Amino acid sequence: MMRVALKYVAVLTGLYIIAANASNVGTVIKEGASGANTFEKTLQGR
Repeated sequence: MMRVALKYVAVLTGLYIIAANASNVGTVIKEGASGANTFEKTLQGR
């Protein structure tokens, strides 16, 4: 039972990561994690 639950969690997490990276949401999360300064530069395009 536990193994099946872990499999489902792993699959759903993988799908979420793929979906987040396919859209712009993934890049926003990554830039926010790497720092506000980098995020600002990304928004300004410089």
